[in-house]
Amino acid sequence: MLIDKFMPEYDVTEQHAILIDAPVSTVYAALRTTDFGRPFLVKAMLALRALPSALFHPKSPGKSNRHKKITFDTFLQNGFAVLSEEPEREIVLGLVGRFWTSTGCLEETDAARFTTEYRPGLSKSAWNFAFEHSGRTTVVTTETRVECTDQSSRRKFRSYWFFVRPFSGLLRQYMLKEMKRESEV
Repeated sequence: MLIDKFMPEYDVTEQHAILIDAPVSTVYAALRTTDFGRPFLVKAMLALRALPSALFHPKSPGKSNRHKKITFDTFLQNGFAVLSEEPEREIVLGLVGRFWTSTGCLEETDAARFTTEYRPGLSKSAWNFAFEHSGRTTVVTTETRVECTDQSSRRKFRSYWFFVRPFSGLLRQYMLKEMKRESEV
C-alpha cells in the first residue's frame, strides 16, 4: 500500500472500512465530490476543532461557514497535502504539526518534506483511502497513522489522542457512510 511508503512505522493507527454497491470509478469520484459535512455531527466536530484557530487567527470575520460544503478539497485547503495517488486504488494525504495544541500548529508539507521531516516536537499524520473492487462492489478502507518525532511530542500526542480518538473514528465512519450514500444513488 502507498501509505506504507510514507509511514511504515507509527505510534497510533485507526482503520475503518465500508462495502459500497457501486463500481470503483463511481466510488473514487465520490471521494472528491461528497459533502462530508452533511451530517450535523460531522460539521459540529470539525467546527469545534477549528474554533481555536478561528479565534486566534481570524481569516474573514463575520463570514459563516455553517452552510459551506466540506469536501475532500476542504481538507487540502486546511493543511493536508496529497502525498501520493494511484487513481481508483489509493490516495494518501499527509499532515504535519503539533496536533495537541489548540490550533494544531500545522506546517506546510509535501511528499518530499513529509518523508524527511523529523524535527523534535512534531507529529506527522498519514491518512489514506484504499479501494478494492470486484465487479460492481467496492470496499473502501481508510486508515490514519500518526508518528511523533520525539518522546515529548509522543507523550503530548497520546494525551490528546485519548480524548480525540473516539471523535476521529466517528468522523471517518460518517465520511465512509456519506461516500456510500453518494455512490449508491
